[in-house]
Amino acid sequence: MISRRNIRINVMQTIFETNLQENEYNPELAMKNLIAKFDKTNALFIATVQLLFQLHSMPLFLPIKERPKWLPPQKI
Repeated sequence: MISRRNIRINVMQTIFETNLQENEYNPELAMKNLIAKFDKTNALFIATVQLLFQLHSMPLFLPIKERPKWLPPQKI
């Protein structure tokens, strides 16, 4: 999920990276870098959601004998 804070940080990082370049300012390259950062943020969010889903569904697939005592019994 891309929040306003994330957008602001990525834009400021892109501006800083663009200013550090010694060659002439290239807005297409700056925009390409910014979009790449947003893609990485989106990929990280998707990976986090998948991990949470796997962790949530993990006790459901454990055999009954291996389940921890604190999990309530499930009706099948």
